[in-house]
Amino acid sequence: MKIQVNENHILWGEQGSAECCPIALAICEKKVRKKINHISVDQSKIEIGFPDKHFVFEPPIDATEFMDRFDYCEKEDIQKLKPFEFGLNKNDCLEIISAKDEDQDDNIIERKK
Repeated sequence: MKIQVNENHILWGEQGSAECCPIALAICEKKVRKKINHISVDQSKIEIGFPDKHFVFEPPIDATEFMDRFDYCEKEDIQKLKPFEFGLNKNDCLEIISAKDEDQDDNIIERKK
């Protein structure tokens, strides 16, 4: 899956937010966005949850470098960050969790977020 982080994602993204950073916004904009019920992006993993499965990806280097620049730059410098793209594919997937395998208590907590 190709993820394209554009200028709008950068301008509307929230610094320090795992759910509303530019990368999370770009992922949610993909055709599958209506099915995504959970997303979390940080430097160690990208989690994308669907009703039936939860995927955990290792972010590519260019994505982690972008996260660093975005999260730690001054507000007035955010507009200087450049759009970029990267791919998430099955080789980057660290874990796939079936909804049947998840702890029901975790699902209840997840819905409250």
